Amino acid sequence: MWFENKKKGYVLLGETLLSTESGGREWSPVSFEINNFVPRHISFIDAGTGWVSGKIIQKKKNTENKLLVLKTTDEGKHWQKQLKKFYPGSSPAKSIDIQFIDETTGWFLTSNLNTWKGELYYTSSSGRKWKKINEIKCVRPTPKELFFTGKQVGWIVLDAGAGPVSGGLLFTRDGGKNFDLFNNKNKPVSMKEIYFTSKQYGWTIGSKPKQGDYLIRTNDGGKTWAQVLPEQ
Repeated sequence: MWFENKKKGYVLLGETLLSTESGGREWSPVSFEINNFVPRHISFIDAGTGWVSGKIIQKKKNTENKLLVLKTTDEGKHWQKQLKKFYPGSSPAKSIDIQFIDETTGWFLTSNLNTWKGELYYTSSSGRKWKKINEIKCVRPTPKELFFTGKQVGWIVLDAGAGPVSGGLLFTRDGGKNFDLFNNKNKPVSMKEIYFTSKQYGWTIGSKPKQGDYLIRTNDGGKTWAQVLPEQ
């Protein structure tokens, strides 16, 4: 969900993107005018300009899977195709996440269960040109979400699922070209979501066996994290 102000916003609900101009009292479906396109993730920088990543759901067997990145500059009335990725028909490829931090700079993360690799793409041209800059393992642990706080620093949350591996937080300080696994004395087993309100302040949801979900916070840009809920 993304809101520019108290009235104008968008929400991705199931396989439908909805928009509102009434603070959520009324919603209208957004049309992409592309047959069988299912939106999976959104990223807006203002009410008029945004991107959506998703997949063409094929009705026939043994046909190519296609991932798309689309852009709007008129509040979702029209969309332009920017990035197209094709995969063999048996490949369960999908969009993991997309994020733009400003009008020009963005990242798009995919996954391909046939190769166990996700591809991280970067653009500095508002999505007109994309460059593959990294490959991320996409199975056990599974990347669930990415969040960049600037052009260099970003995070990817890893969900361990059923295990027996451990998840955690991947972080980069060179724009996504390289990632390291964040470790501390309270190493998280599984991470699900992450959000920063500034370069310094951020929160992420984790999960541990027998403990369940918990919330941890950083106030120094991710150098250290402390659990805030449940209180320790």
